[in-house]
Amino acid sequence: MKVYFFDCDTGVYQGEGFEDEKLIDRVEGITTVTPPPYCKGEIPVYNSETNEWTVRTALPETTYVLTPG
Repeated sequence: MKVYFFDCDTGVYQGEGFEDEKLIDRVEGITTVTPPPYCKGEIPVYNSETNEWTVRTALPETTYVLTPG
């Protein structure tokens, strides 16, 4: 069965794969609920209490500029 992986602590989407149907309820960090579409700069986040995905804005990477001095 097709499943979707998420981080157990943050809910952040981690990809998709296939798993034996018997193991789905026993393994944390997987769901059969399909994540919603998302764009560049966004990330699906799963809430295991409500069994729903939301799309959030991804945090930008920090860029450091070194100035001579």
